[in-house]
Amino acid sequence: MGNIVVITTIIYFLLSAISKMKKHTIFLILAMLFCFNACDKNIDGVYVSIENQTSKDFKEVIVNNESFDNVAAGTKTSYQLFENTMSLPLATLVSVDNDTTYAGLSRLYYDWIGHLENGKYTLRIFEDTSFTGFNCEYIKN
Repeated sequence: MGNIVVITTIIYFLLSAISKMKKHTIFLILAMLFCFNACDKNIDGVYVSIENQTSKDFKEVIVNNESFDNVAAGTKTSYQLFENTMSLPLATLVSVDNDTTYAGLSRLYYDWIGHLENGKYTLRIFEDTSFTGFNCEYIKN
């Protein structure tokens, strides 16, 4: 991105010898091309982070067989790249005293469930009144 700014600046000063109208038109076109390039948000793959909105610290949170370690209460993890992530929000929660519980829908037969599209997602874990006391949901970022 820094190289594009330098190149754009050099081109701008080189064009200073050209009439004002042409110079501004060309600079506007270059600026628009730069913005379109900078605003490209195509993401290859599914990236997931965990946001723990509970009052409990977790030694491990497992999502689609991928592990997030040390997810403290009120924190958010960095993103991890996933392959074929199910769209059904499920997580296995392992507390610091090694108790295991679940968040999300109960483990059902879920061959029919689709997968998340490419992009960045946060799996928000929160407390609720279900039998496990926890639930979760995907939020697309």
